[in-house]
Amino acid sequence: MHRTEGETEIYPIPRINPKLILPGFEIKKDEIFISGQWMFAKGVEKETSKSIYHELPWSIGLIKPLVLSAKEGKVHQFSKSPKWCKHAIETAYKNPCKNKMTLKIHKRSTVNNIWLVNCLMPYYGDCLSLLLRTGVLKHSNRSPVALVPSNLVRQVPNWFAEIWEVKTKDGQGLRQFSNWNESMNTAINIELKRFDSVAIPHLFQPAAPHSEVVNDYLRIQPFNTTEWNQRDPIVTFLWREERLSPPEISLHPFLTRGLSRLK
Repeated sequence: MHRTEGETEIYPIPRINPKLILPGFEIKKDEIFISGQWMFAKGVEKETSKSIYHELPWSIGLIKPLVLSAKEGKVHQFSKSPKWCKHAIETAYKNPCKNKMTLKIHKRSTVNNIWLVNCLMPYYGDCLSLLLRTGVLKHSNRSPVALVPSNLVRQVPNWFAEIWEVKTKDGQGLRQFSNWNESMNTAINIELKRFDSVAIPHLFQPAAPHSEVVNDYLRIQPFNTTEWNQRDPIVTFLWREERLSPPEISLHPFLTRGLSRLK
């Protein structure tokens, strides 16, 4: 999969490339649904005027978006859309989550135009991978805002304007981000209205950041081997009593006395 540059504006008006809208459907002007990994623009079926959810491009369906019928809970899709996604969306929609979700907002700077980087995925590797792909946004015309689970807050770089933290519920962990949750969508839409415009960056490409980018996210400086080699030799002893003489292991009395003197 190659890097795809660009954006899809979602607020104040969803601006989706007409070529990526499933034939027979149209998008409403001001309604976005975001819950965990699911990102949709609300719309209607042209012939019947039935309500639908049209997946946003570069969401889970990548550049082959899906359409979910609000009444029947069935998914319509392009012929080459991933089949697993159809089943996952239908299952989530028909079994909505009732838990109330709230956002904890960490503001770092005041901005008007933002990228919304949604890192809410049911697997930690996917959450982190999406965050690592945002390096291309560092010097762009918008300021990035990260939508992340609590265990990813510390990995959000300092140049992000805001962090929207979603706390996981006990016993569910990241799995809750595959749920259909109206309260999460409500909380996110309230925050979107603070800005002049919001767009989703097209970031679905493999994350292969160089070392400087990784240091920026993880805040871990590389080990300085040159400085280390110039220092006097250092020997470090680590004392762990549970490893020296656990109850099920019997040490020789002479060895036991010798180790005890190291305390």
